[in-house]
Amino acid sequence: MRALAAHGIVPNDRQLLKRERLTIDSSAFFAGASALLPVLAPLIEEEVVKALPTLPGRWHPTGFMVFPLGAHPDYGTLRLHIWPAGIRHRIIQGRGDLGVIHDGDIHNHAWNIASLVLTSYHDHIYGVERLAVPQEAVLLDDPEVFRKFSVAYHPGDRQTLVTDGSRVLARTTRRRVLGGGDLHTIAAGDYHAPVVPMDAVGATLVFSSPRVMGNGPDVLIGGVGGAVEGARRSVVEDEALEARDQLASCGVG
Repeated sequence: MRALAAHGIVPNDRQLLKRERLTIDSSAFFAGASALLPVLAPLIEEEVVKALPTLPGRWHPTGFMVFPLGAHPDYGTLRLHIWPAGIRHRIIQGRGDLGVIHDGDIHNHAWNIASLVLTSYHDHIYGVERLAVPQEAVLLDDPEVFRKFSVAYHPGDRQTLVTDGSRVLARTTRRRVLGGGDLHTIAAGDYHAPVVPMDAVGATLVFSSPRVMGNGPDVLIGGVGGAVEGARRSVVEDEALEARDQLASCGVG
């Protein structure tokens, strides 16, 4: 991906990929990353989308493909996220289907996010508050009540979600419906959940900054206690081919 390297994107640089803290302030990250993403998008369509079946990708537990593309010294990791229509592979957690979202979809990040929409993208932003009432008085069958889990990292890139049992109330405060060419950002600590319809093709090009917060990220899951394994299945060639063809049908790649 020589064209990406010309813009400072370095593939497989473990030092950049594992950088502990953001080295520029958040406003500089959002401004710089948001300016660079539209420049990179045509290169992604030409060099990456067409080559998807040959690239390593994994399924995020909430049902979208993640293709890591490298890292920038200021803006962190660059990834391509794809929600292919009809063939998503998600891990069912907690109470499963909650209607608009699935249990476990609401999460925050310990880093800032800047994304460029390539086809379409929908998400909800949530206000989250800790419940001060006694734990036994809270009903976890309430679709707005969840336990808060934090990501724990282990050797070999293994992850688990662990909870102290605390419960929170999560309510939608904003709904975003974005189209190709739109930019969107998510500040570290803010909770959101993608809600890309199953019959729609979604794709975003994403910069994730180095860490801003010392703890997290956090995931909200109801009806589950103890630890949850954060396994991620690899994208197989047939799935990548389908995603590539769906993007091409939307004029991407």
